[in-house]
Amino acid sequence: MIKGKVLLLDPVVKPQEIRGESKTRQSSETFGKQGEEFAASHLQNLGFKILETNYKKFFGEIDIIAQKKDLVVFVEVKARKNSQISMLEIVRPSKQKKIILVAKSYMGRHNLYNVTCRFDVALIHMIDNKKQEFVYVENAFGEQQEY
Repeated sequence: MIKGKVLLLDPVVKPQEIRGESKTRQSSETFGKQGEEFAASHLQNLGFKILETNYKKFFGEIDIIAQKKDLVVFVEVKARKNSQISMLEIVRPSKQKKIILVAKSYMGRHNLYNVTCRFDVALIHMIDNKKQEFVYVENAFGEQQEY
């Protein structure tokens, strides 16, 4: 069973129109950025140091990489205003594989060999355009081992 912590956030502040983008796209991007910032703040409050945000490789991206002692967490942040599917089903196995591949690349590039890795998911969902629900799922997925 997946464990998560639910927090209610303040309503989203409506963004100003920038660079002629549509309000819908802009609002979604702002909402997603706000979700990433909240998840990073949540980790910092738990004593984690944010190592990277939006770490990109040509084969994938990780939203947040954070470390606390010998634990490195790779966090996928999903923010949705409307969702027809369960928030916990948004990070599909194909996305998980990409995140794991990018994490391995990051670990090798930064010589992080004697640490524990964890893959978390932060879910932010708008409720009735008034409140936001924040669910943080630790150890949401991992690499499958074949024997």
